[in-house]
Amino acid sequence: MSLAEIIFLALVLATDAFSVSFSYGLCNIKESKKACLFLALGTGFFQFMMPLIGAFLTNIIFDYIQIYAQFIAGIIFILIGLRMIFEAKNNQKSPCSDNEYINITFKAVLLVSVATSIDALASGGSLFLMKAPVYKAALIIGVVTFLLSVTGFLTGKFFKKIAPDIICKFAGAILVFLGIKSIFL
Repeated sequence: MSLAEIIFLALVLATDAFSVSFSYGLCNIKESKKACLFLALGTGFFQFMMPLIGAFLTNIIFDYIQIYAQFIAGIIFILIGLRMIFEAKNNQKSPCSDNEYINITFKAVLLVSVATSIDALASGGSLFLMKAPVYKAALIIGVVTFLLSVTGFLTGKFFKKIAPDIICKFAGAILVFLGIKSIFL
């Protein structure tokens, strides 16, 4: 996997964190600068750790699945992409009202960080199977997620009208494409 493909993957994986951060940016958050940084650090850290965990777990069972590696990696990317498209299609969440202020708690950031990084866990296994540089990829994924999370939060604060579901649909389509490429090329 080339550096460009790893960056592309990182951008795709970070779209969930971008969308969540964007949604929080749409809300009236108390201490929004601190909340933005806290959210970005949480999502970035988990997006960094999950590919490493996924690669480690895949390494344990690698001897049993080696002959199917490219196929399994492709299927994982396709399933992740389809899930992202489906979730974005069915997402009808509305932003917080203008007269309501909310806090971003540690528990909320932890839950959001884990939820948005499940795809990165599966991708870590795919990266391992594709013999990609997992540590380098995980670092890139974490940094890109941090940056996109900050960008999403700030964009949400600036534009309170843009729907993030379009971004998730596009990201899902990209993952499906990467999966098909992995299986057939």
